Amino acid sequence: MRNFIILGIAALAYGAYRFGNNKIDSVRQTIQSLQIRVGSISNLGLADGGVRFNTNLTVTNPTNQALNLNAQEVVTISKIRFFTDTGQFLGESNPNITGIQIGPLSTITVRDIPTFVRVSNFGALLNNAIGLFLDPNKLKIKTDLTALGRTYTI
Repeated sequence: MRNFIILGIAALAYGAYRFGNNKIDSVRQTIQSLQIRVGSISNLGLADGGVRFNTNLTVTNPTNQALNLNAQEVVTISKIRFFTDTGQFLGESNPNITGIQIGPLSTITVRDIPTFVRVSNFGALLNNAIGLFLDPNKLKIKTDLTALGRTYTI
């Protein structure tokens, strides 16, 4: 009888492990499928040797899996790097955004992310950069999401 109890506990533990592992794989696949783009730029101004502005990001989840980024702050938007449409680096933001939820096949907007670009990066690209602020859809980004002990760049 004791062996059956031990065997039952082992089977339950293995089942819980498999369920948790499948859930983690599902979250990883959803994170890697996210599409993140600059929606708009606001509050553009000069400050502290650079240009400050707020960025609105549109985040699209093209999968059938809902993503709740509020689970014990397990998933964080940790860094956003900004590039011209030709790939030249402009600057970055470290917003550490948590608490985002996005349903399956949905799009959300993350608003007012403070961003700063140093004039040293910006100066040589001024003509190009002004065009990017007038049409933020041309602004390219790479976003780092930290989740499950790993960083994903989207």
